[in-house]
Amino acid sequence: MPRGCTSTTSTEVRVLYFLSQAGLGALYRPPAQAVQVPEYSGNFHVLNEKLIKSAHRKNLQVHAYTINEVDDMRRLLDSGLDALITDYPDQMQTLIKH
Repeated sequence: MPRGCTSTTSTEVRVLYFLSQAGLGALYRPPAQAVQVPEYSGNFHVLNEKLIKSAHRKNLQVHAYTINEVDDMRRLLDSGLDALITDYPDQMQTLIKH
């Protein structure tokens, strides 16, 4: 689908993550429009400021999954996150209205 919106693969996320943490994020541009990641993967805090800034410099949106606590939703959206996936869209809707 050449006109469809695409997200990075798990391998592309790993490359972007490690390069962004080393300050070398400019060296890699995944062939996608979005990066979709959990906040944590094992001991790695994947969704952090360096990753978000590196992705945004490449015009990539950053989406987080699966964020179910309202405080986490608020904190992540305040950090520059573009979108999030939740099991509780009603809580997200309440957050957006306030």
